[in-house]
Amino acid sequence: MLKSIPLSFLFFVSLISMTSYANSENLGETTRIINGENSRQDAWPYMVSISVYGQHLCGASLIANQWILSAAHCLVNSQGQRYPTDVIKAIVGGASPKSASISSGVNVSALYLHPDYSKQTKNNDIALLKLEKPIRFDTPLPHYFSRVSAENTINALNTGRQVTVLGWGSTVAYSPAEDVIAKYPRVLQEVQLSLKTEADFPDLKYAKQCSENTLICAFTQGKDACQGDSGGPLLLQVNNTWKQIGIVSRGRGCASSYPGIYTRVATYKKWINSYVQNATITSHVEFNAQPIGKQKSKIMMVRNNSHYDATFTYQEDIKNSPQFSFDSSLCEYISALSTCTFNVYFTPLNTQSKHASITMTSTIPNSASVRSEQTGRGIVMQSKASAGALNFTSFYLLMICCLFRYAYSKGAFVNTKGKITV
Repeated sequence: MLKSIPLSFLFFVSLISMTSYANSENLGETTRIINGENSRQDAWPYMVSISVYGQHLCGASLIANQWILSAAHCLVNSQGQRYPTDVIKAIVGGASPKSASISSGVNVSALYLHPDYSKQTKNNDIALLKLEKPIRFDTPLPHYFSRVSAENTINALNTGRQVTVLGWGSTVAYSPAEDVIAKYPRVLQEVQLSLKTEADFPDLKYAKQCSENTLICAFTQGKDACQGDSGGPLLLQVNNTWKQIGIVSRGRGCASSYPGIYTRVATYKKWINSYVQNATITSHVEFNAQPIGKQKSKIMMVRNNSHYDATFTYQEDIKNSPQFSFDSSLCEYISALSTCTFNVYFTPLNTQSKHASITMTSTIPNSASVRSEQTGRGIVMQSKASAGALNFTSFYLLMICCLFRYAYSKGAFVNTKGKITV
């Protein structure tokens, strides 16, 4: 975490860190993110080390097969100028940036700092890096670090949920203005912290930042992120799935009495999607049960999240489901950062459940195809005429039954010749 120490100092301490390993072992110190623990090998396949000029500088997270999320302050020099992409590399998979060869890192083809990032205040401390080529894993892995929604973020803050932060940052705790020599671990570290609000620090003016909707605070006494952890993910477990709720940004000291400050990821959802998801389409349309032979329409929404005007094409798989159709003529051209809608139709021919899909492609550079699913089934509707006839028959039989019961109650009986007498 950036703790009021210039980046030039970070480069210096990273160069001497190998000596620090040997010294720390002699002193009996553990090489940990402050009071954290070693991560299991391959536990965090989407953790990323960002190197600049061949040295580990910050952490990051892989949020799509060609996109990395990090902190903006990691990617500018002391004069506030962004680093050229040809000096940046990404080591993906949680490997130690010390043991992994820098040549094994992936080149970065594009760097996007948030347009409102301020080097002075560190506000809007978020950045996206596009990799030169997509990351391919040998074996299937859990989903990339998805982002926590705004609602879940607020709920987590209000309940003080436990979160996990990852990184290869310094393991030396210190108070603000204290002069220390950083020590860096060989193995990826993880530590558990608690989410905090401004109310948890009533006498600390610094904690007012915890109330800003662009930031999150986390704190546990004696534990923290530190230099070199900046840009790494702050993770919240939601329904047994790890989701990214924050990005390591800044603080005062390391494991001091001040909370760590993290960029609140949910606030920047639209900005992230404008680059990562070049185009989106309604992912699933459910028609439920529809009367056989009756056509039902629903709206399909398409959004061009990119900064390019583009042409879109739509191909529906109707081989086994001719009951589905659509008219996308109004959405064949969509301007940058614009939305378009068209209708998809379902006319069931029988009571079987049916499924179809629409595959959307576009002329947006480097965009991938996107798929939408449609499902529905038919039901047999009873006609009003037959329903009315059935109701009249039921009423007639009920009246006959009532007459016989009334006659019986008055002493009526049937004689042997089949005549009713009283």
